[in-house]
Amino acid sequence: MKFEECVALGDEYACRKLFNKEQHTVSWAVKEGLLDVLKWMFNNKVDVDWSDGLIDAITIGNLEIVIWMHKNFTVGVGDWSEALRLAAMEGKKDIFKWIENNTNAKCPVEVKLLWNYMWLNNRLK
Repeated sequence: MKFEECVALGDEYACRKLFNKEQHTVSWAVKEGLLDVLKWMFNNKVDVDWSDGLIDAITIGNLEIVIWMHKNFTVGVGDWSEALRLAAMEGKKDIFKWIENNTNAKCPVEVKLLWNYMWLNNRLK
């Protein structure tokens, strides 16, 4: 049984036995779209590095994980402004709009210019 399967099944004993901090990272879970695994790590207070989770979620375009991270982590205004900039750079339209409408991120002029350029050149995903 794989770690992510035991999380989906809710088998706590198997999850604790199969969890490998080196292999089962936040970046891995985000890139695989495993929100249940992220929730398990969070709820069980697993000692993992969450620092790149938001960046990875934006880069791959997983709005569901971005929203979950917004609800469960305290992120400063500057960080959400950077997240907005990254969403614009990556052309992630849904994520850009969600961050703009649901956080107190400030959208710098250069981000608006980038966004308009991406929109005009049909590069939004």
